[in-house]
Amino acid sequence: MPITHNITDGAMTPQVIEEKCNANHNQQKMVPHRALHAERAKHKRTRANFLKLRQQLDEIQLAYFNLLVERQQRPRQQTIQQAPDPKLNIVAYIRWLAKNC
Repeated sequence: MPITHNITDGAMTPQVIEEKCNANHNQQKMVPHRALHAERAKHKRTRANFLKLRQQLDEIQLAYFNLLVERQQRPRQQTIQQAPDPKLNIVAYIRWLAKNC
């Protein structure tokens, strides 16, 4: 059974339709106060977790930087290998010269 409205009695005039739409629109903007508190508490937890992770990341980056600085300041321990005998293996001797000279 289709829903019909009698236009002649003024029940569904454009002004009435607009008023109902505005009333529905204003009602949709209202948020329960309890929901705002829940969302704010969730945001606080998320923000606290983010700050904790950010602090951990900063500590890791600082430790990595300190490790790089320490490695750079530490003298390198190069062990110079003895040159292979050119009479026995000329290719190995040439590679040793290219690497060490």
